[in-house]
Amino acid sequence: MAIFNNADSLAALKAVWPGTTTISELVTTRDYAVATSFAPRHVQVTPLEEGEGSRMLLNAVRQEDASPSDFEYAIAISRKFGGLPLALTQIGGLIAQRKLSLLDFLPLTIRTVFL
Repeated sequence: MAIFNNADSLAALKAVWPGTTTISELVTTRDYAVATSFAPRHVQVTPLEEGEGSRMLLNAVRQEDASPSDFEYAIAISRKFGGLPLALTQIGGLIAQRKLSLLDFLPLTIRTVFL
């Protein structure tokens, strides 16, 4: 399987696209031309609403019974990452792996989003 995350340059993707059809490719992009140029089919994922995004994040960090403040922190993090499901799942995994609280993670979102 080949994974191309944030593939927003058609030229760059052409340079590294696998020549074989025996593997699967996963491409995440915000560029419609990139999404439809190589893959035989595509799925457009819409951002989650604040409540859905925060619940997905809380589920990823195993805080289904979160406090009201943690729920607010989860909403803030979901907003920072645009409600994108893949981003929220990955961030949830990072938070859980590093054993961070949502409050401790919040200051990191400023650096993460703009790097």
